[in-house]
Amino acid sequence: MRNEDKLISDILHILNENNSVISGSIVGSVKDKSFEEISDIDIVAITNKISFEIIDSIKTSLLSLKPSDYDLDLNFKVNDTFGPLKFDNPKELYFHLMVYDLKGHIQHVVQSPFTCFDWDRTDLVSKVSLPDIFSAKRLMLNDFLSSRRGIYDYISDLTNKQISFRSYKENEKGEIFQEKQYLDIDSKHMIEYCFHILKNSITNLIKFIENRNERYEEDQFLQKWKSNFPVLYDKYSKLFLEISSKKKLKDFNSSISEKSIVNFLDDFYSEVKNYYDKSEKIILVRHFETELNDGRLYGQNNEGSIQVSSELPESILKMNLESYEYFVSPLNRALQTYKVFNLENDPKIDKKLLEINYGKAEGLFFQEFIEKYPEFKSSIEREDDFRYPEGENYEDMHKRINELMKSLDRDTFLITHQGPIRVLLGKLFNLKYGEMYKLQIPHGQPIEVIKIENTLYPNLSREVYFEIFKNFRFNNE
Repeated sequence: MRNEDKLISDILHILNENNSVISGSIVGSVKDKSFEEISDIDIVAITNKISFEIIDSIKTSLLSLKPSDYDLDLNFKVNDTFGPLKFDNPKELYFHLMVYDLKGHIQHVVQSPFTCFDWDRTDLVSKVSLPDIFSAKRLMLNDFLSSRRGIYDYISDLTNKQISFRSYKENEKGEIFQEKQYLDIDSKHMIEYCFHILKNSITNLIKFIENRNERYEEDQFLQKWKSNFPVLYDKYSKLFLEISSKKKLKDFNSSISEKSIVNFLDDFYSEVKNYYDKSEKIILVRHFETELNDGRLYGQNNEGSIQVSSELPESILKMNLESYEYFVSPLNRALQTYKVFNLENDPKIDKKLLEINYGKAEGLFFQEFIEKYPEFKSSIEREDDFRYPEGENYEDMHKRINELMKSLDRDTFLITHQGPIRVLLGKLFNLKYGEMYKLQIPHGQPIEVIKIENTLYPNLSREVYFEIFKNFRFNNE
């Protein structure tokens, strides 16, 4: 076994032996690299709760490892901050230890989907994997503008000539929280940070376009950059190669102009905005709540009146829907919801937007359905996409909603039901039909999907994503 692999194995063993750790991972690009190529080892530990005692126990165990056991003539150190801080002392190898409790990690996925999406890829895992705790699942255009390490955060750091990072602090009540701090950017950190910005911004946009989560070596990265974003490539690839060379050679004496990186970010923003502007916008809204939305199988054959005031949700009030084409499910609760919007044009009524057909199970609570039709119990336990008796399954529903999606050729506003939105988002987030029932679509919440060159992309805020995917969180109880 290589010494590098032995060290990775020993770190995972430490995480596995710590009873406070429910998930341990080594993330980043250390796999298959030599010690000469590694400046630090990124370690993520998820615990049930956060305490300095738990953090110190992990740090102590890591620092009990002896460099000589790996033929290393240096010292092990721990960096327990959150963010892009790099330490590069030739006599030291840093363990970049990031400890979260369950709630903190889930919040991190919402606030920093780029980082967490990258972490999802690792197979260097002890106990529960990170995506099994909570996953970003895929990148969306909204992420580039609203997330930590998004465009605005980078520009703010560069303008102020500081790198933002976080570390745990304790308040007067003894509560532990992450405090945002800043480090003045020296020439070394400027080169490291600029490389991070250029490489990750372009890589993440490639991941968005291709809906894939891969790590690219430099040659492949440059090829994909040139192929997907030729204007940005022609303008900034030489700058990237210059910075990459300085980073590899540890040439930290020469400076990089932060203005050139700000210019890149401005142009990168324009690229992201161009993708959004040229896309067709498809807004789906689940009808407002009715008295029958009480847990029963409420499909096509029961009707109820919506329970809503005359006030629309704020998220909808901000939208300009005048130029949109309107489609509505023929069910009463969808038609009533449309009237609340007080839009001038009559909508197109389309049966493809109907809720799932529960057949003979219509109106039953789920437990009643299982008791009445016990032959479905094993299919339910296996999360099969079973078809309700004389009704539909999720694949049936997806076929009809997808047929409508393919026919749309302009900005469109649709009022429908939980089922069609579930299967549409479920497919876009690569879920199996049998697990789409876990998605929780809020009433009256606009769900945006965009179409670029006939390909559909979800474009949710991460706050809305969290609400929809909350049943996919790891439960340690």
